[in-house]
Amino acid sequence: MINPTTTDEPIETLEMIIEKAIADVCEVCMVHPQMLMSRTRQEDVVLGRFFLQKILRNAGFTWAKIGKITNRDHGAAHLGVRRLELRLQCREKILTTMHDNLKSRGWNMKEVFDYDN
Repeated sequence: MINPTTTDEPIETLEMIIEKAIADVCEVCMVHPQMLMSRTRQEDVVLGRFFLQKILRNAGFTWAKIGKITNRDHGAAHLGVRRLELRLQCREKILTTMHDNLKSRGWNMKEVFDYDN
């Protein structure tokens, strides 16, 4: 896993991770990158944004950095991932399909939060 909070990784590598994550999420969720970063509340765009936030968190980005990347604050990024994971637990077909598709592209899709406690 890459830790984007250290200076060990070159900036190009971090930018490439972000660009690849955005491209993959947009393709899987069928949304345009500009829409992903917009303030819209369209469900397909919101879900894409949540998936992007989850991918970035699992890649080691801080909540603040994820918020900045997605034009949100850290709390909105945190809540977005939490909402996505709760919906995934309900096994919503469209979400599990998107989740599995992103996982097959090599993204770490493990749960960010521990829901057993």
